Amino acid sequence: MKQLFFIAFVTSIVVAACKTKKSTTTSADNSINYDAQLAGIKDKFPDATVEELKAGNAIYSGACTRCHGKKDVTKYTDEKLIQVIDKMSKKAKITDQEKQSLVKFAYGVRAVSASK
Repeated sequence: MKQLFFIAFVTSIVVAACKTKKSTTTSADNSINYDAQLAGIKDKFPDATVEELKAGNAIYSGACTRCHGKKDVTKYTDEKLIQVIDKMSKKAKITDQEKQSLVKFAYGVRAVSASK
């Protein structure tokens, strides 16, 4: 009986540790200039909002970086970035809306980086 409880306990810890954290935010969130990002992507995404960019950052900081660390999204072409996000969004179990927020955030990061 104790062995069964132990197995169940270990399994629940493993499942909880591997569960996707979609809304994790970091203290670095305060240093991001979302207004500059928004201005940089308005031509491509005229309906984008600061809230979407913040949501995209939360997904990037949680679901993406937890497994891969912080990747430099400025090194990807548009095609490759979309390809990676499409592939990984299925594995991270993020919704289409969350995926769009992530895309807009990544494009915003790239827009700000290009203007420097």
